[in-house]
Amino acid sequence: MTPAASEDRSTGRTPSSPRRPSLTLWVLRHAEAVSGAPPGGGDQARPLTRRGRRDATALGRRLAAGPGVFGTGAFDSDRAGSDAESVGQPDVGRGAGRFPVAMPDVVLCSPAVRTRQTAELVAASLDNVAVVPDVRLLRGGEEAALQAIREVAGTPRGVAVVGHNPTVFALTWGLLAGPEPEGSTARRQNAANQVGDDRHHLEQHGFPPCTVVALTFACSQWMALRAGTGRLAALASPPY
Repeated sequence: MTPAASEDRSTGRTPSSPRRPSLTLWVLRHAEAVSGAPPGGGDQARPLTRRGRRDATALGRRLAAGPGVFGTGAFDSDRAGSDAESVGQPDVGRGAGRFPVAMPDVVLCSPAVRTRQTAELVAASLDNVAVVPDVRLLRGGEEAALQAIREVAGTPRGVAVVGHNPTVFALTWGLLAGPEPEGSTARRQNAANQVGDDRHHLEQHGFPPCTVVALTFACSQWMALRAGTGRLAALASPPY
């Protein structure tokens, strides 16, 4: 037996192939907010409703559960040797089992009250997760939001972004890969597995308040994110 194929004495398993580089982007729409602005405040000052706070808190607790959340597999920085093909199957998405799913290490959010409250309630259940307001998630469209993600500081493998519709839907739609060409091997494999188009799943599900989407990307730097390169790993809405 060659050294490369020898059994790992610590686990009793044959060592896996090197994990392919990947990043996970969690896109969230803010939770339910009150319909009217508070006295003396504008639209940006609208806070979450009681239901909105409950949903955001429950989502944070679900994410804190770690591996297997919403049907995905997960990893952290201490599991760099994990095999990307060994992850669990997501609830929806053509990218099932393609890449490991990283939990968020940083949360970018619009500075509006309802998005900031959502981000803080979600992050409260996670360990050492920074909440970073960015005005581009409030006043910009999907291109501005994408640029904010590309400029995230450090090297987190998982990033969450909390914003508003229609921007979060447009951002997710643009990052997802479209259907495979007719007759392609990938398309035949997808049909055999009864896995639909990621964009179709997103369109059918919609993006109601406190919806979360997890996208995985085959790259190691956020600056490398490009439209049409993401795979759908999870798509969920309240109740959590």
